[in-house]
Amino acid sequence: MKKIFIAVALCATLASCGSDALYMENGRSRVYDDPTREFDTLSYAVGMNFGLSALLQQADLELDGDVLMAAITAEASNPFLRHESIKENQDYLNGFMNNNMRNYMAAKRRNSMIASAQRDTLTLPEIYTDGYTAQSVARSMGTDMGHVLKNLSFPVNLHWVRAAVQDAKSVESRDMVDSIMKISVAEMSASVNGYLYNDMHEYNAEQSALWLERVAKMDGVHAYNVEGETLYYRINAPGSAIKPTSIQDTVTFTYEVYSYRGAHVESSADRLRQLRTNIAKLREDKELADSIRQKRIEMYEGQLDMAAHPTIPINRMMIKGARYALELIGEGGNITLWVPASLAYGARGNRSVLPNEAIVMNISLIDVRESNLLPNQDIKINMPGVYSIDKIENKKPSDDAGKVVMTKK
Repeated sequence: MKKIFIAVALCATLASCGSDALYMENGRSRVYDDPTREFDTLSYAVGMNFGLSALLQQADLELDGDVLMAAITAEASNPFLRHESIKENQDYLNGFMNNNMRNYMAAKRRNSMIASAQRDTLTLPEIYTDGYTAQSVARSMGTDMGHVLKNLSFPVNLHWVRAAVQDAKSVESRDMVDSIMKISVAEMSASVNGYLYNDMHEYNAEQSALWLERVAKMDGVHAYNVEGETLYYRINAPGSAIKPTSIQDTVTFTYEVYSYRGAHVESSADRLRQLRTNIAKLREDKELADSIRQKRIEMYEGQLDMAAHPTIPINRMMIKGARYALELIGEGGNITLWVPASLAYGARGNRSVLPNEAIVMNISLIDVRESNLLPNQDIKINMPGVYSIDKIENKKPSDDAGKVVMTKK
């Protein structure tokens, strides 16, 4: 049976960090629980996918379907996006999958090969150890599934999600699926894919447009036309008279990006935080040779200043709207941008932004350098949402002086 998506893996790619915030605009969620509503194919398909993924495809876990569904309901019904607790839950679940479950499945495959050679099999390792139980894993997995429903704005009735999970508890083998479930695997796939690749895109575009209409009416917000599209901005601090005059100029800045739903997308602080975490882990790593450990620590330490204050030619910024809006402020200035998807992450989105989703971005401009004054030194950036940029250092003037070579991450 083909898996549409596994909630655990999908949620991990959509994980975000930061303080808790309203999940949907004005706290609205499309998840509801109404037993009086008629049969809903999408709701049942989602529950079917969740139930079969957890109870059949991972039958070795012997999860409790009732605990799983209770956790799905609790998380999906919560109108708040609990950034930190969701991240903690994902770390817990990833720890179980990457250690206990991986070791168990590797041993099981090994035993399968041994058995085919008509030799005695070995005892399988315990699945549940070190703080992991069938109850806690089912609860953690259900929480991730509920997070998927909210994050992808599924318009589902938990009553029919619950019915599908209940039905999935009776499925003991793949050839029983179509006879027990209310819809076939093919219908499940068509329904979920239809939402993910069509309806969700249209919904996000519609909601983002309505959100931008409300933003346009806020005090101090102005419209700005970029390549035939309109973004909105508010200058929080104008800065000095030193402003970018060309998108070829190089700027040093800090930034934060959120989706219109209030979900954290990325920031310059994210890379800095990750580098410091990497350095701390390396200092505690006793298995690496001292010379290798120190070399890696020095490599990360050399990236700290660039991560704290990213420096990049404006025309290499991922978010197109930001490239042009930076000319509105000078050094020391700060601006907030409300950007339609067409000038941000587009119809495809990224790991934290849904397709056709508008964003809000806050930028502080620290330094501006004209393009013909770019210094001859290596500039290496490795941050979410931007390219790596290698500046060619020249010992003497040549045709390559000042040339910038782009290497896609």
